[in-house]
Amino acid sequence: AVCLAESAIKGGLGAEVTIDTLSGQRLDGVIFGEAPSRVVVSAGAGVLDQIMAKAEEMKVPAQVIGRVGGQTLRVTVNNQNIIEHNLSELASIWESAIECQMR
Repeated sequence: AVCLAESAIKGGLGAEVTIDTLSGQRLDGVIFGEAPSRVVVSAGAGVLDQIMAKAEEMKVPAQVIGRVGGQTLRVTVNNQNIIEHNLSELASIWESAIECQMR
């Protein structure tokens, strides 16, 4: 979820993401984990089929987890809404986090 938030903030677009396959993973690990070998790709709908075909060709597991757009970041994990915030609010918090700690 941290990766998704950073991507949304940097791109200036919200997203709606649904993750339903945790395979026994802890929720905090899904939200804050930085495990290797996971990549989030944002692309236009026109190239989605190409991306998925290339992933399959390379035998890389891939799945569509959401859509980019709007001004809200909404992340749902196993039918539990874990994040739903306005992007400008998230950006303000993210951009001032280190600054606040330095005061």
